[in-house]
Amino acid sequence: MAKQIHCKTLLGHNNLDFSIECLQSFLHHSADDILLEIFEDGSITDEDEAKLLSELKNSVIIKKAAREAKIELLLADYPACRAYRNSTNFAQKLFDITLHDDADMLYIDSDIYFLKKFKLPQLDEMPVFMFDNQNAYSFSPLDLMKMNISVFPNVNTGLFYFPKNLFDLNFIEQL
Repeated sequence: MAKQIHCKTLLGHNNLDFSIECLQSFLHHSADDILLEIFEDGSITDEDEAKLLSELKNSVIIKKAAREAKIELLLADYPACRAYRNSTNFAQKLFDITLHDDADMLYIDSDIYFLKKFKLPQLDEMPVFMFDNQNAYSFSPLDLMKMNISVFPNVNTGLFYFPKNLFDLNFIEQL
């Protein structure tokens, strides 16, 4: 029997039915045995939670309230990271998903719909990102020049694998 693969996603109350439909397509078309770890953004209701668990078999919900103290403690020495996390739900994708446990990250956005069967690539010590036909970063070109770091072209973080040992809060804090 193949090893179960843990995959994380972040979602909220808005567009919940669409998220469920997309995640069902992911689980249905995957040739791999997936355990879906649903990180909710703090907006889902009890009814939403019941719906998620009934419609997304082999999934668990990790509530924002339950992870809040742990993530805040882990970011205590990183004021810029903490401020960014508290400024936008998007930052939960960076910090909560990564810091919640010691596992490498396999992540999927909840708005990707799968039409065909697929098998995940080998997930080892090299990051894997979904390909994009454009360079769409949250930094402006000027911001990137100020940071003096090179970025990979055509990266989309809608589906990615990232080894935990490469995640560096000190580096992120300095951005």
